[in-house]
Amino acid sequence: MKPYYLIFLLILFSGSLFADTPDPLFIQANKAYISKNYEEAFQAYETLIKKGEAGAFVYGNAANSAYYLDRMGLALLYSKKALMRAPRDADLRANHYFILQHTHATNNTSLNIESVIEKTFFWSSYLTGHELWLVTLSAYFLLCLFVILFLVFRKNILKKGFFFSFILFLLCLSGLLTNLLFLYNPQDHYIVEKQVPVYPSFVSSEPSDVLADGTKVRVKVKHGMGEGDQWLFIHYGNGKKGWLRSVQALPINL
Repeated sequence: MKPYYLIFLLILFSGSLFADTPDPLFIQANKAYISKNYEEAFQAYETLIKKGEAGAFVYGNAANSAYYLDRMGLALLYSKKALMRAPRDADLRANHYFILQHTHATNNTSLNIESVIEKTFFWSSYLTGHELWLVTLSAYFLLCLFVILFLVFRKNILKKGFFFSFILFLLCLSGLLTNLLFLYNPQDHYIVEKQVPVYPSFVSSEPSDVLADGTKVRVKVKHGMGEGDQWLFIHYGNGKKGWLRSVQALPINL
C-alpha cells in the first residue's frame, strides 16, 4: 500500500480512534474515587455530567461519592439517573435502593402515588425508554396484523390472537405511560438536597415545616424573575403544600 493511502486511512479513522480515548477527567475521577477522595471524585463526575458525557457508570459513582459526602439528595438523584440508563444492572439497582433506604426522608414526605404505581408496573422499570417505545410499537403492529388477518380470513384462532395482542398492547402502553408520567420524573419534580424549611407563603418569615434530605416534591408554581433564585410552590407528602427557595431543591430532569 502506498504511503499516501495509509495517511488517508489514518485521517479517515482518526475520529473514531480518538473517540474511544477516555476523557482525562473521567480517569481523574476514577482515581480519586478509588483513593476515597470523594469530594474530588464527585466534582469531577459532576463536571462530566454537566458536559453531557455521563453514562450509567458516571452517574452511579457520582451517587456513591455524594452518599459518602452525606449529600443524600444528590446521591438519590444520581443513583436514579444511573438506574434509568441501565435498568437491568443488578448492582445499580441494589445501589439505588440502598441509598433510598438510607435517606433521611420518611415515607410521610414522599410521593406515595408514585410508589404505588411503580410497584404496580414494576416490570416497566427494567426497560429503558427506547426499549419501552420499541416494545409498545411492536405490540401495536402485532395487534393491527391480527385485526387485518381476522377481517380477511375470519378464523377463530385469529380472534384469540387478536385478544392476546390487544392485552399485550394495553400492558405495554400502561408501562410506557407509567415511565413517562412517573418513573422518568417530569420537569415539575424536584428533590431536596439538604434539610430545608417550607413556608406557608413566600412572604412569611416563620417556616411551617422542614423537609428532610432526599425528599421528593412536585412544583406547581414558580414565583420570581430569575431562574437562579425563585420561590417554588410545592406539593409533598399526603396533600401538604408550601413554599421553598429554588436554590434548595434540585430539578429531576431525566
